[in-house]
Amino acid sequence: MITRKTVLALGAGASTPFGFPTSRGLLMNICQGLGVDSELQRTLLALGNSEGGLEEFRQALDGSMQPSVEYFCLTGDAGTPVLPTHLVGQ
Repeated sequence: MITRKTVLALGAGASTPFGFPTSRGLLMNICQGLGVDSELQRTLLALGNSEGGLEEFRQALDGSMQPSVEYFCLTGDAGTPVLPTHLVGQ
């Protein structure tokens, strides 16, 4: 039993045994989910996004080599700030 104040620092991989993806796995799942005629794509199109915008984002994300979606959204592919409004709203 822990009897004094303690901080546990767990990495993203700590949840993988429970079926959650790693950060890179989530990025890859989103890229796959933005494929043609996927449920994610249909939902985002229904919310007013364009197929071209979603495909442009998918290609940039897929080719970014970033370790996570969060890092991509903060830095983009070339290290410039990216806020994909077609995914996060305006």
